[in-house]
Amino acid sequence: MIRSECGRVLRWYLSYLPGGKPKSCLYHPNNSFTRSHSIECLHMHGRLQLPLSVEDNMSFILNKLPLKKFRSSHKVSAWSVR
Repeated sequence: MIRSECGRVLRWYLSYLPGGKPKSCLYHPNNSFTRSHSIECLHMHGRLQLPLSVEDNMSFILNKLPLKKFRSSHKVSAWSVR
């Protein structure tokens, strides 16, 4: 994920949706498009292949991301075999 996408995901996770005010859902005009409604409306559990027992799927996914960058394979020296 690039830096701008990380910021967008974090703002969405904290319920700071673009525009400052919740907008109405395209599929359910009577409901606001909040974080909780979008998770249910867009079937995120199924799309992300998460169990339904996970209540906060965004935290679950963010916790699975690596904390450190991986070293590129061409810079890692192989062990010599004697």
